[in-house]
Amino acid sequence: MSNNEELLLEIGQELNIKKGVSEPNELWKERIVYSAIGRMALASLWDIDGDNKSVSITHFKHRIERLLYAYKELYPKCMQRFIISDEELSNEIYKVYTEAGFLYHSPNRISSTAEVEAKAGTMVCVRGANLKRNVYISGLGTYNRAKVNPLQCTLQQVFRFQRQTLKEYWQQVITTDNWLVIDPQMRKEYLRLEAPFSRGYWKDTPDKDGCISLLRFGHPGQQLYFLYRYINGQYKGSALPEWMVKEYKYRRVATALLAGNGTLPGVTYSIDGDVVNIRLNYLLPPEEMNFLKAYSWPQSFLKLPCDFNRVMQKEIFFAFKEELEKIGYHFMGE
Repeated sequence: MSNNEELLLEIGQELNIKKGVSEPNELWKERIVYSAIGRMALASLWDIDGDNKSVSITHFKHRIERLLYAYKELYPKCMQRFIISDEELSNEIYKVYTEAGFLYHSPNRISSTAEVEAKAGTMVCVRGANLKRNVYISGLGTYNRAKVNPLQCTLQQVFRFQRQTLKEYWQQVITTDNWLVIDPQMRKEYLRLEAPFSRGYWKDTPDKDGCISLLRFGHPGQQLYFLYRYINGQYKGSALPEWMVKEYKYRRVATALLAGNGTLPGVTYSIDGDVVNIRLNYLLPPEEMNFLKAYSWPQSFLKLPCDFNRVMQKEIFFAFKEELEKIGYHFMGE
């Protein structure tokens, strides 16, 4: 083993990135590189020039791109399948940190959030961790084994997980008496209520069983969402407010609907030593999805995003699983 590879393994040990029992060495090293780049990217937030109290988004992304180039030069053998481009990686890491709340934004500039802890089983997830603080990493998210205080915030509070159960939320959503006849000529998409969801979450034909479901129409990114049902020979709809459905928030409504219908797929997982391989059979709503992506690795570095298949440190996974099961999600171990 070369001195360079020994250094990489030291980084993995320092960050507590364990190798799965059946995991190929190269993939384990790729995960170490991904986490190390993320950690050093966060450190670049303190590269403050003059009186500025934050750095530019461009500076942050360029740091990631330079780090990826350096790791590929240092470890050409173990990085052979890490074929995503520097731009893909910088966009992904920036997006993950932003959406999980690790970054504060001002116009064209970013800075680290204030440090906050959330108990996660026997662990403590630390968002905005001080650079001088010793932390472990799962994916891009930082945590450690600090003593858990019963008064500490929960994952639900810090990362804004849903509080109501899926069934309670669905009952709240459908509490409306504002049903209007829908124009039958308008081109619409209707939520698919049964598997296989690999064919897409939406379909062209509506359901006629009289149950309340979800439809949308309009240009991508600007769709309007409606509850709909077929009643007395007519399709009637009730508009959902934009705040409830914009930027993939419709998935909270969709998962609640499927859960009430008994057709929401469970999350499949398999334990491989100190890590857990996760397969989402239906994407989570944004807040829960943002945490998952922040505290896990892509299962492959051939292409990003890799949202459906993730790898997570075991102790963080079981804390995450417990929180989602309280809401009504189902997990299936293999």
